[in-house]
Amino acid sequence: RQSAMVAASRLRATLIALHAAGCTVTLVSHSMGCRVALRALLADNEGEDHALCSRVVLLGAAVDHSVLGHQGEFDRQKLRVAAGNSVVVLYSEHDEVLRKFFQWGEALAGDGISRKPMGRVGVAHDVDGVLSISVSASVPAHNPNQWLLSHQVLAHISANLAHTTEEAHTANEACVTDIADKPDIARQHGWCADLHESCSSNDGHDELNE
Repeated sequence: RQSAMVAASRLRATLIALHAAGCTVTLVSHSMGCRVALRALLADNEGEDHALCSRVVLLGAAVDHSVLGHQGEFDRQKLRVAAGNSVVVLYSEHDEVLRKFFQWGEALAGDGISRKPMGRVGVAHDVDGVLSISVSASVPAHNPNQWLLSHQVLAHISANLAHTTEEAHTANEACVTDIADKPDIARQHGWCADLHESCSSNDGHDELNE
C-alpha cells in the first residue's frame, strides 16, 4: 500500500501537468494499479474541483467493492473525473487471485477479512457516475494479458477512448493522449487488435501486485 501511495503521488503530478497542457486523458488500470489511479484522482480538499481525466476504466480492481460509494475510501463524488458515467468498473467472477488472496491482503493492511474485491464482484451498490459491468464470460483469470485478450474488455476500452477523442475534438484541444489523437473509431479498434495480438504471445502468470 505504501508503494501504491508513492505511485499515486507521481501519477497525480503527471495528470496535473497534462491538464495544464490542455490534454484529454483516459486512465486504464488493473489490479493494484486501480488503487493507484483512484488515489491519484481523489481530491484532498474542496478547492480541487477540476477534472484531471475524462474517463477511468478499472480492470480486476484489487480494492473493496464499497470504496466508490458515499463516504467510501474513494468516494465517486470526490474523484477528479469528468461528470457522468465516467468511472467504468469491469469485473470477472473467475478471478481466482482476488478470490484466494484479496481478503488476506486486506487483513494484513488492517482492514479486516470480510472485504470483497471489486474486481471480482463489481460495486457493492449503484453509484451515480459509475458503471459496473461483468466481463466474466470472456475473462478467465486475473492476469492482465487475459483481460486484454477479452474482446469485451477491449470493446469497453475502445468505446471510452472514442468518447475521450470526441471530447478532445469538440474542445479543439491542442494536446491529447496518444490514443485519443486517433480521430476515428476504426483506428482505435486497430490499436486494440494490435494489443490483443501482443497479449496473445505473452500470457504470463497471475500476480496480485502488478
